[in-house]
Amino acid sequence: MSSNLNEPWYIAGAGSIGLLIYQQLSQHQNCLLINRDVNEGKSSISFNSLSGATSRLQLNWFTPSTESEQISKVIITTKSHQVESCIAGLVPYLSENAQIVLLHNGLGAQQRVISRWPEYNFFVATTTSGAWRDHDSLTHAGLGETLIGRLETHDKAPDNITMLCHLLPNTQWSEDITTALHLKVAINASINPLTALYECRNGELLDENTRQRQLTELSNETQAVLNSYDIPVSDLLKKVLEVAHNTGNNFSSTYQDWKHGRKTELANMNGYIQQLAKEAGLKVPEHDKVMAILKDKVLL
Repeated sequence: MSSNLNEPWYIAGAGSIGLLIYQQLSQHQNCLLINRDVNEGKSSISFNSLSGATSRLQLNWFTPSTESEQISKVIITTKSHQVESCIAGLVPYLSENAQIVLLHNGLGAQQRVISRWPEYNFFVATTTSGAWRDHDSLTHAGLGETLIGRLETHDKAPDNITMLCHLLPNTQWSEDITTALHLKVAINASINPLTALYECRNGELLDENTRQRQLTELSNETQAVLNSYDIPVSDLLKKVLEVAHNTGNNFSSTYQDWKHGRKTELANMNGYIQQLAKEAGLKVPEHDKVMAILKDKVLL
């Protein structure tokens, strides 16, 4: 039985992207936030829009003790290594055939949860929108594109997902989400580890020959791996250089995780590329070298 269009969307993961989606959706319908421990959080934060306007964003939190309805529609925006434990914690509150949208960096976690909980209706998503938050504010840094689809099929979007695409800015259904996810992983696996290694902004990877060489080698190795699986990602190095230039002033999520002592998502980005390479019998020496160095610096 499909979820009712009038039922609220729940957003699990109150990081920058989760809060941005909550802000966008809550303008149109009832939404509730869930943090990964299913606990209450702040009642409001300051929101800085793309236009520079500032307002107060009221936060409504899911509290199991007072909720009579089970969760039928939820967007998971936690870090990739938190997805499985997040869903496990939500299982007592999820309705039969609940629709779950997975929106996080990296690949690997999606396949694991889909296999573990076949009773739920999973969708996967990727976004290039930018946002960042500090203790008491959320800043919308850039309007990118958000794609939602199914990992293993090319079905049309069900009504609830069609409505979600309509309500969220610049969001659409993708019948080939797999390629989009691999492109995002490929770009992140080239840029993110080096920003943590050199403790720099994205654009600073273009300022020095050694960094440019490593960026090129990571991109070329990733391109070769994806080519071996017939994943249609072309001109990867060109795309990587464009992203590094266009987001030159940004600190990557991996850099920010390292700076704040948090576990990174590199295992589901570079680690995913390493695993694909191993299964295909390919060598990825630059990935291996960078990950070996970072093993002693960041939480993998």
